[in-house]
Amino acid sequence: MDLVKELKREMGIAEKRVKSLAAAIAALGRGNSSNHKTGRRKMSAAGRAKISAAQKARWAKVRSGKKA
Repeated sequence: MDLVKELKREMGIAEKRVKSLAAAIAALGRGNSSNHKTGRRKMSAAGRAKISAAQKARWAKVRSGKKA
């Protein structure tokens, strides 16, 4: 009988610990959600064109080296 009481007491302690951890996780989750930005970064068409031209030039250089 004493063993059952001890187990119930331990179960009560464990339940309190789980509730405490759940509260901590919830608090951390709320703090991070407002700090991050949503959506994608925007790049101008001119910027994309410059990157594309540079990449095409790199590939042309590689291809011309293989033919020689």
